[in-house]
Amino acid sequence: MSAHITLDAKPICAKTYTEMRISMNKEYQDNETLKKTDKGVVKSRRKLNIHFFGLKSIINIIIIAALVIALIYTKKAASTNYQSDGKITQIGFENIGELATQSVTTTSVRVETKDRKLFNISIPLTESKYIYTYNTNIKAGINFSDVTWNVGDTEDTKHTIYVTIPEVKTLSADLDLDSFKVLHESTSIFTPITLTEHNDALKQLTDDALNDAIGNGLYDKALENAKTLLTSFIYQVYPSDQYTIVFTDVSK
Repeated sequence: MSAHITLDAKPICAKTYTEMRISMNKEYQDNETLKKTDKGVVKSRRKLNIHFFGLKSIINIIIIAALVIALIYTKKAASTNYQSDGKITQIGFENIGELATQSVTTTSVRVETKDRKLFNISIPLTESKYIYTYNTNIKAGINFSDVTWNVGDTEDTKHTIYVTIPEVKTLSADLDLDSFKVLHESTSIFTPITLTEHNDALKQLTDDALNDAIGNGLYDKALENAKTLLTSFIYQVYPSDQYTIVFTDVSK
């Protein structure tokens, strides 16, 4: 009974082996076919991706070019709308500081004498006497940083500029040492003129020269010239055919 079973089993195993070989070959071929198909799909996807990114780059370039063209056209064709508004708060003369608007040179003769007296009579040989001349250079003007101005704020005064000028003052009064001339010189050993007395005489000479210049219109001329300078400065900013300047002198 055992031998019968063995003989029946052989043909079954051979058939099974053959079928398995056929099945395995078919599966292998199917796998190979599938691999080739997958490779083809991958290549197709890569080509598609490359094509897609290339197309996207081209589209981006076209969009950028269109924007640039539109910008250039807009710049040429469209009008620029720029508005600016401002108020003038400083013209320029505020930073000048003190400025001489009038100068004068005076020539003064000074006499210095010193002697001893007895019963109000000069004692001989006791008199010292100097007679000399000096030129004095005098300058007068105003401090431009103290000048104030404003434009009228009403309908009737909007074209009027009101300027307040500070008081004219002496800026300098200096002796011209090179102009010194001696007209007379005598010295007594009994009553010499001291340096202090001579220095006081020079101060008095300067004061007298200044008072004489002011009395002859130094300050008035300095004020008029200051107005001329201010007018020139202001009309560099405000048209002279549209604005009128009104001056006020604080010294009056």
